[in-house]
Amino acid sequence: MSKSIPATNVDGQEPEATTSQPDTSQQDQQGTSQEQDSKPQMSREDLEAALAKARKESAAHRIERNKARAELEEKLKANSSDSDRLAALEKELAESRIQAARAQVAKETGLPENLITGDNAEEMAEHASSIQEHINKLVEAAVTEKLGANPPMPVVRGEAAGGQPQSDEDWLRKAFLSK
Repeated sequence: MSKSIPATNVDGQEPEATTSQPDTSQQDQQGTSQEQDSKPQMSREDLEAALAKARKESAAHRIERNKARAELEEKLKANSSDSDRLAALEKELAESRIQAARAQVAKETGLPENLITGDNAEEMAEHASSIQEHINKLVEAAVTEKLGANPPMPVVRGEAAGGQPQSDEDWLRKAFLSK
């Protein structure tokens, strides 16, 4: 217990009458010994009965704890299945949006849907335009190769194909000129 510190007056000397608290530790010891004496001693049968009662209560608490744990696990599983379903639905929605964007880009560009790749409409449009540019280059190269030997000549009135002058053997021309 705590003892009071003697007070000092202004001169630094202890006053004659101190206000200290009485020592309660002796009183506490006397009180506990009286309480022990006042409690009746339990017999062995009473102790065994109290132990059995405590064990039954403990078993009941364990059963209750296990039931609560099972309910908690069931609720967690239900929540996780809901979140799994939600994630699957969100994934399906994203895939359908990508497919719709792919169909729109295919319609705009005239390319087949299976050639268009990308994660969003902008990427798909860029990919489709790069494919179209490549196809246009290939077509232009093929056309240039085919026409390289015989370049097309403009058709001029009064000339035959290939820039050659009209021959006099043209019967229709002769018919018009002779009149």
